Amino acid sequence: MTIKNGQPWGQVGSLPESGVVIESDSELRTVVLECMRIGTPFPVFGLLNGDLWRAVGAPVGGINRLKGEKAQTVSMDLVEVRLDEQTSWFCSHMLIRNRLWHGNAAAVMNSEWIGPWRVAPRAHPNDGKVDILEGALPLGQRVIARQRIRTGDHIPHPKIKVSQKSAWSTTSGALSNVYLDGQKVGNFKAIKLQVLPDALTVVF
Repeated sequence: MTIKNGQPWGQVGSLPESGVVIESDSELRTVVLECMRIGTPFPVFGLLNGDLWRAVGAPVGGINRLKGEKAQTVSMDLVEVRLDEQTSWFCSHMLIRNRLWHGNAAAVMNSEWIGPWRVAPRAHPNDGKVDILEGALPLGQRVIARQRIRTGDHIPHPKIKVSQKSAWSTTSGALSNVYLDGQKVGNFKAIKLQVLPDALTVVF
């Protein structure tokens, strides 16, 4: 079940022999897409790197930790997204932007991190919601925001709208570049998403 304030998240539990070790968000998404394509259950995932791994504290120890007594097993949300007439999924984040972040842009976050950027400090991968940051910053403010985003100090900002939702949609008169878990998936006008709570089982 999704995490509640003041309640523990997950339980002690190591990666089973059938588990799949993951070293990036794009790698995790690739396995998710393949399971969706052939209609098989998701395996248990062991995180060794990536933005979801950072979201759980970037624990050290590698495969030995995943197999050992300190490993933690938790549920994480998955996000289903409709891109025009195409359905896809992402695990960590979706970016909607144009070249050089010109004009309107949005970051839809299931993790607080995109690489070294702490984009959504309040985001949690198992709260049943995504954090959505939307805005259009002038060039000078984009430069300042880029400097502050590593620590999460780019928000609050009067030109960045922040919300938390379990479902969300947006449309644009022009095509926008869409990136799912760091992978560019194409250019789309209409985007609609739904959070799928507790869809993934993850060990870290």
